[in-house]
Amino acid sequence: NYNNWANSATANPETAVVTQSSWHYATGFKAADLQQTWDAEFAPEKAIDLKASYQEGAIRWKEMTQWKDSTNNALTPAANTAHYVYRTINSPVAQTA
Repeated sequence: NYNNWANSATANPETAVVTQSSWHYATGFKAADLQQTWDAEFAPEKAIDLKASYQEGAIRWKEMTQWKDSTNNALTPAANTAHYVYRTINSPVAQTA
């Protein structure tokens, strides 16, 4: 759970300087049915490139600056579609997830 991790990561002064990027979101990766969507390995699973576009430019990563931590952030509903979210978390010391 994100809240538990965030609380544990900031409770110790040694780890208090955890920084996080904005969330990024890419969606529109469709398949014929839900099982095929689940089983498919779409491009974001092979490598994260926030500047990349997919399907001839129809899909791009979007920075979701309006998304807030510690709350549910809505994904665009679409049948048989894979959604990808990504962010970078930096810590000055090694931590367990």
